Amino acid sequence: MAARLLCRKARVEEGVVEVEECVARVEEGVARVEEGVARVEEGVARVEEGGGEVEEGVARVEEGVARVEGGVAWVEEGVVVVEKGVEGYRRV
Repeated sequence: MAARLLCRKARVEEGVVEVEECVARVEEGVARVEEGVARVEEGVARVEEGGGEVEEGVARVEEGVARVEGGVAWVEEGVVVVEKGVEGYRRV
C-alpha cells in the first residue's frame, strides 16, 4: 500500500532538501485515511523524481502538507525543514 502526495520535487544538496514539483510516496508501511488525511506509520518515506529519502520515520499527508516525524525532514507548504544534521530550510 502506498500513500502518494502531489507536491513538489525534492532533491538533496549537501544535506539540504530542496523542493520542486514531484510526487512523494510511501512504501513498505501502513497507510490509513482519516477524514481526508493519509498517514503512514513505521514505514519508509521516499520522494521520487528527486532522490530524497527518509527511513524509520512517520510520514503523513495533511491538507497538502507532507510531514516526516521522527526522521529527517518534513515539507510544509513548499518548505522543507531538515533535522538531525542540518538546520535550515529553502523556499523554492
